[in-house]
Amino acid sequence: MEALEKGNRAGAAFDSDARSPLPLRSLPLRVTEIFHSLQGETSRVGLPTVFIRLTGCPLRCAFCDTKYAFHGGKTLPISAVLEQVRSYQTHYITVTGGEPLAQKNC
Repeated sequence: MEALEKGNRAGAAFDSDARSPLPLRSLPLRVTEIFHSLQGETSRVGLPTVFIRLTGCPLRCAFCDTKYAFHGGKTLPISAVLEQVRSYQTHYITVTGGEPLAQKNC
């Protein structure tokens, strides 16, 4: 997160219309929910984790358990997402969906 806050090259995206760098933290994401829970998957099972569930998915997998994240959500700047994540004071963050990579700003 420090790279995002310092505004260095790693914390900026390129706006092809304006031909100038934009701070990454100002870019919008569509978010279904942000919540704190224990990780139930991966090698981090049992560890306190903040989950950022993004909105939207074009895949429609038959086994999907989060169809409620296909539509809707709230548009938030990345800075607001980071502020909520910081409030949980945990070391682990999972970005999930929907399909996170379906959003241009991910």
